[in-house]
Amino acid sequence: MSGTATRMLCNKGYAVGVDRHGEPIWSAEHLTEEGLEQAEAEPGRSTFEPDHRLWPGFRSELDDFRRSGWTRGHLTPSADMPHGPERDETYLLSNVVPQDARLNSGKWDRIEHAVRDLATADGEIFVVTGPVYGTAPQTIGPDHVPVPVAVWKAIYDPADRAGVVIVCENTDEERCHETGRQELQALTGVDPFPGVAIGAVRLESERVSRAATE
Repeated sequence: MSGTATRMLCNKGYAVGVDRHGEPIWSAEHLTEEGLEQAEAEPGRSTFEPDHRLWPGFRSELDDFRRSGWTRGHLTPSADMPHGPERDETYLLSNVVPQDARLNSGKWDRIEHAVRDLATADGEIFVVTGPVYGTAPQTIGPDHVPVPVAVWKAIYDPADRAGVVIVCENTDEERCHETGRQELQALTGVDPFPGVAIGAVRLESERVSRAATE
């Protein structure tokens, strides 16, 4: 994983790269059919909490989001995790960015479902999710948590060495589009799959694209 992350936080089911301010740059996971079957059989929710591996003043706090007008948006979704301990860790605020509520519960949620469907159909996929902060982002709360101007999700299917990148504007208009890996790297500094030559998006990945554009 390349980009502007200066520290990697490893969890049971995913990893997060954070910048020098403790803000998430990317969140990476490996989805499998078996893991998603376990997740469906063991649904549940947890509670958001700060990531105490990061110093106060260099992490998001619950108070930052209160009455901010933004919802707490997962990067790696809790529904992707097979068991409670893995699911609990997705509620760490190091895996969360301020997200528009309509986008979070609407098109972004449909994209997350489409990604899980793809992993179930193909056996396994790799997924990296992250924010686009822009040059001078709005901030919220006492800790000045930056609000992304967009969020993105990159999917790689190792069976066919194929992938897709979806970018969604962080607004209530739910505008999303498909882009390329090079364009994403130019926009964010992150290459989600370094060293992997990804071919054209294959037919099954069109489900994710449809979820983003319909």
